[in-house]
Amino acid sequence: MRINQAIVLAAGIGKRLRPLTLTTPKPLLPIQGRPILETVLKRLQKHGVQKIIVNTHYLADQLHHYLRKTWGDQIIISHEPDLLETGGAVVNVLSKFSDQPFFAINADIWWQESEVLSLLQSLESRWNDTTMDALLALNPKDYAIGFNGDGDYHLKDDLRLQYRDPNTAAPYIFSGVRILHPRLFEGIEPGFLPQTVLFHQAEAKQRLYGLVHSEKWCDIGTLNAYQALQDYLSSS
Repeated sequence: MRINQAIVLAAGIGKRLRPLTLTTPKPLLPIQGRPILETVLKRLQKHGVQKIIVNTHYLADQLHHYLRKTWGDQIIISHEPDLLETGGAVVNVLSKFSDQPFFAINADIWWQESEVLSLLQSLESRWNDTTMDALLALNPKDYAIGFNGDGDYHLKDDLRLQYRDPNTAAPYIFSGVRILHPRLFEGIEPGFLPQTVLFHQAEAKQRLYGLVHSEKWCDIGTLNAYQALQDYLSSS
Protein backbone atom coordinates (compact mmCIF):
# COMPACT_ATOMS: atom_id res chain seq x y z
CA MET A 1 0.00 0.00 0.00
CA ARG A 2 1.30 3.45 -0.94
CA ILE A 3 0.52 6.13 1.61
CA ASN A 4 0.14 9.52 -0.05
CA GLN A 5 -1.30 11.77 2.66
CA ALA A 6 0.24 13.22 5.80
CA ILE A 7 -0.14 15.73 8.60
CA VAL A 8 2.88 17.53 10.02
CA LEU A 9 2.27 18.70 13.59
CA ALA A 10 3.73 22.20 13.95
CA ALA A 11 1.45 23.96 16.44
CA GLY A 12 3.41 23.55 19.68
CA ILE A 13 4.50 26.47 21.84
CA GLY A 14 8.00 25.20 22.63
CA LYS A 15 8.20 26.39 26.25
CA ARG A 16 11.32 24.33 27.02
CA LEU A 17 13.17 26.07 24.18
CA ARG A 18 12.71 29.57 25.51
CA PRO A 19 14.12 32.15 24.97
CA LEU A 20 14.62 30.92 21.35
CA THR A 21 10.89 30.29 20.89
CA LEU A 22 9.79 33.62 22.29
CA THR A 23 10.27 35.06 18.81
CA THR A 24 10.54 31.99 16.53
CA PRO A 25 8.17 29.00 16.34
CA LYS A 26 9.97 25.78 17.16
CA PRO A 27 9.58 24.20 13.67
CA LEU A 28 11.39 27.18 12.12
CA LEU A 29 14.48 26.92 14.29
CA PRO A 30 17.44 26.30 11.98
CA ILE A 31 19.33 23.05 11.61
CA GLN A 32 22.34 23.38 9.29
CA GLY A 33 20.94 26.69 8.11
CA ARG A 34 17.46 25.46 7.18
CA PRO A 35 14.24 25.24 9.23
CA ILE A 36 13.81 21.80 10.76
CA LEU A 37 10.27 21.76 9.32
CA GLU A 38 11.80 21.91 5.83
CA THR A 39 13.60 18.61 6.34
CA VAL A 40 10.34 16.87 7.27
CA LEU A 41 8.43 18.33 4.32
CA LYS A 42 11.16 17.47 1.82
CA ARG A 43 11.28 13.88 3.00
CA LEU A 44 7.53 13.55 2.62
CA GLN A 45 7.64 14.97 -0.89
CA LYS A 46 10.59 12.76 -1.84
CA HIS A 47 8.55 9.77 -0.72
CA GLY A 48 5.76 10.83 -3.05
CA VAL A 49 3.21 12.05 -0.52
CA GLN A 50 0.76 14.16 -2.50
CA LYS A 51 -1.38 15.74 0.21
CA ILE A 52 0.45 17.34 3.14
CA ILE A 53 -1.32 19.28 5.88
CA VAL A 54 0.57 21.40 8.42
CA ASN A 55 -1.24 22.49 11.56
CA THR A 56 -0.35 25.79 13.21
CA HIS A 57 -1.14 27.74 16.37
CA TYR A 58 1.78 29.45 18.11
CA LEU A 59 3.38 32.34 16.18
CA ALA A 60 1.28 31.12 13.29
CA ASP A 61 1.87 34.18 11.11
CA GLN A 62 5.54 33.25 10.79
CA LEU A 63 4.73 29.68 9.85
CA HIS A 64 2.10 30.77 7.34
CA HIS A 65 4.52 33.21 5.72
CA TYR A 66 7.22 30.54 5.44
CA LEU A 67 4.85 27.88 4.09
CA ARG A 68 3.22 30.16 1.51
CA LYS A 69 6.49 31.70 0.35
CA THR A 70 8.47 28.45 0.17
CA TRP A 71 5.83 25.81 -0.61
CA GLY A 72 2.89 27.70 -2.11
CA ASP A 73 -0.18 25.54 -2.69
CA GLN A 74 1.79 22.32 -2.18
CA ILE A 75 0.94 22.51 1.53
CA ILE A 76 -2.49 22.78 3.16
CA ILE A 77 -2.50 24.90 6.33
CA SER A 78 -4.78 23.95 9.22
CA HIS A 79 -4.76 26.80 11.71
CA GLU A 80 -5.93 26.14 15.28
CA PRO A 81 -7.07 29.27 17.17
CA ASP A 82 -7.12 27.05 20.26
CA LEU A 83 -4.41 24.44 20.71
CA LEU A 84 -5.86 20.96 20.12
CA GLU A 85 -2.84 18.77 21.03
CA THR A 86 -1.60 16.04 18.72
CA GLY A 87 -4.69 13.85 18.77
CA GLY A 88 -7.14 16.71 18.44
CA ALA A 89 -5.12 18.19 15.58
CA VAL A 90 -5.59 15.00 13.57
CA VAL A 91 -9.32 14.82 14.31
CA ASN A 92 -9.54 18.40 13.05
CA VAL A 93 -8.24 17.48 9.57
CA LEU A 94 -9.65 13.97 9.04
CA SER A 95 -12.32 15.29 6.66
CA LYS A 96 -9.53 16.49 4.35
CA PHE A 97 -8.10 12.97 4.06
CA SER A 98 -9.43 9.97 2.20
CA ASP A 99 -10.43 7.03 4.39
CA GLN A 100 -6.95 5.54 4.13
CA PRO A 101 -3.85 5.42 6.37
CA PHE A 102 -1.71 8.53 6.62
CA PHE A 103 1.62 9.64 8.01
CA ALA A 104 1.63 11.88 11.09
CA ILE A 105 4.98 13.49 11.88
CA ASN A 106 6.08 15.92 14.55
CA ALA A 107 7.61 19.03 13.00
CA ASP A 108 10.34 19.39 15.62
CA ILE A 109 12.30 16.16 15.17
CA TRP A 110 15.38 15.18 13.20
CA TRP A 111 16.28 11.66 12.18
CA GLN A 112 19.11 10.08 10.27
CA GLU A 113 18.06 8.07 7.23
CA SER A 114 19.10 4.48 6.66
CA GLU A 115 21.42 3.72 3.75
CA VAL A 116 18.95 1.08 2.50
CA LEU A 117 15.38 2.33 3.00
CA SER A 118 14.10 5.70 4.15
CA LEU A 119 12.17 5.65 7.41
CA LEU A 120 8.93 6.39 5.56
CA GLN A 121 9.55 3.51 3.17
CA SER A 122 10.27 1.18 6.06
CA LEU A 123 7.06 2.12 7.83
CA GLU A 124 5.02 1.82 4.66
CA SER A 125 6.43 -1.62 3.83
CA ARG A 126 5.62 -2.87 7.35
CA TRP A 127 2.09 -1.47 7.49
CA ASN A 128 -0.70 -4.09 7.71
CA ASP A 129 -4.09 -2.55 7.07
CA THR A 130 -5.90 -5.54 8.57
CA THR A 131 -4.19 -5.78 11.94
CA MET A 132 -2.93 -2.25 12.66
CA ASP A 133 -4.55 1.00 13.75
CA ALA A 134 -1.20 2.66 14.45
CA LEU A 135 2.40 1.88 13.56
CA LEU A 136 4.98 3.92 15.48
CA ALA A 137 8.61 4.42 14.53
CA LEU A 138 10.76 3.74 17.59
CA ASN A 139 14.33 4.63 18.37
CA PRO A 140 16.60 2.78 20.78
CA LYS A 141 17.64 5.12 23.58
CA ASP A 142 21.32 4.65 22.65
CA TYR A 143 20.65 6.31 19.28
CA ALA A 144 18.88 9.36 20.73
CA ILE A 145 20.80 12.64 20.72
CA GLY A 146 20.36 14.78 23.85
CA PHE A 147 17.84 12.40 25.43
CA ASN A 148 17.95 11.32 29.06
CA GLY A 149 14.37 10.15 29.72
CA ASP A 150 12.90 6.77 30.62
CA GLY A 151 11.79 5.73 27.14
CA ASP A 152 8.24 4.81 26.14
CA TYR A 153 7.67 1.29 24.88
CA HIS A 154 8.61 -2.36 25.04
CA LEU A 155 8.43 -4.25 21.74
CA LYS A 156 6.92 -7.72 21.77
CA ASP A 157 8.03 -10.53 19.45
CA ASP A 158 5.03 -9.93 17.16
CA LEU A 159 5.93 -6.19 17.00
CA ARG A 160 3.00 -5.15 19.17
CA LEU A 161 3.80 -2.41 21.66
CA GLN A 162 3.48 -2.30 25.42
CA TYR A 163 3.77 1.04 27.19
CA ARG A 164 6.13 1.03 30.15
CA ASP A 165 4.76 0.72 33.67
CA PRO A 166 4.82 3.87 35.85
CA ASN A 167 8.21 4.66 37.39
CA THR A 168 9.99 2.16 35.15
CA ALA A 169 12.12 2.50 32.02
CA ALA A 170 11.64 1.14 28.52
CA PRO A 171 14.24 0.54 25.79
CA TYR A 172 12.49 2.39 22.96
CA ILE A 173 11.43 6.00 22.41
CA PHE A 174 8.46 6.97 20.26
CA SER A 175 10.16 9.01 17.55
CA GLY A 176 7.29 11.28 16.52
CA VAL A 177 6.86 9.49 13.17
CA ARG A 178 3.91 7.15 12.68
CA ILE A 179 1.28 5.77 10.35
CA LEU A 180 -2.30 6.06 11.58
CA HIS A 181 -5.59 4.74 10.24
CA PRO A 182 -8.74 6.92 10.43
CA ARG A 183 -10.56 4.14 12.31
CA LEU A 184 -8.34 4.98 15.31
CA PHE A 185 -10.44 8.15 15.69
CA GLU A 186 -13.91 6.64 15.32
CA GLY A 187 -16.32 8.12 17.85
CA ILE A 188 -13.86 10.85 18.91
CA GLU A 189 -15.38 14.31 19.21
CA PRO A 190 -13.43 17.36 17.97
CA GLY A 191 -11.45 19.20 20.62
CA PHE A 192 -8.35 18.98 22.79
CA LEU A 193 -6.96 15.44 22.79
CA PRO A 194 -3.45 14.10 23.56
CA GLN A 195 -2.37 11.32 21.21
CA THR A 196 -1.37 9.08 24.13
CA VAL A 197 -5.05 8.47 24.87
CA LEU A 198 -5.48 6.97 21.40
CA PHE A 199 -2.27 4.96 21.60
CA HIS A 200 -3.35 3.41 24.89
CA GLN A 201 -6.72 2.51 23.36
CA ALA A 202 -5.04 0.91 20.36
CA GLU A 203 -2.68 -1.01 22.65
CA ALA A 204 -5.65 -2.34 24.64
CA LYS A 205 -7.12 -3.65 21.37
CA GLN A 206 -3.73 -5.13 20.43
CA ARG A 207 -3.64 -2.93 17.33
CA LEU A 208 -0.63 -0.74 18.27
CA TYR A 209 2.60 -1.81 16.57
CA GLY A 210 6.16 -0.58 16.37
CA LEU A 211 9.09 -0.49 13.97
CA VAL A 212 12.61 0.07 15.30
CA HIS A 213 14.70 2.66 13.45
CA SER A 214 18.28 2.16 14.64
CA GLU A 215 19.67 5.45 13.38
CA LYS A 216 20.47 8.73 15.11
CA TRP A 217 17.42 10.75 16.16
CA CYS A 218 16.66 13.92 18.10
CA ASP A 219 13.56 15.50 19.57
CA ILE A 220 14.38 19.20 19.45
CA GLY A 221 12.27 19.90 22.52
CA THR A 222 14.79 21.43 24.89
CA LEU A 223 17.73 23.81 24.68
CA ASN A 224 20.09 20.98 25.63
CA ALA A 225 18.76 18.67 22.90
CA TYR A 226 18.87 21.43 20.29
CA GLN A 227 22.49 22.20 21.12
CA ALA A 228 23.40 18.51 21.23
CA LEU A 229 22.04 18.04 17.71
CA GLN A 230 23.92 21.09 16.46
CA ASP A 231 27.13 19.71 17.97
CA TYR A 232 26.54 16.23 16.51
CA LEU A 233 25.92 17.55 12.99
CA SER A 234 28.87 19.90 13.06
CA SER A 235 31.19 17.07 14.08
CA SER A 236 29.82 14.45 11.67
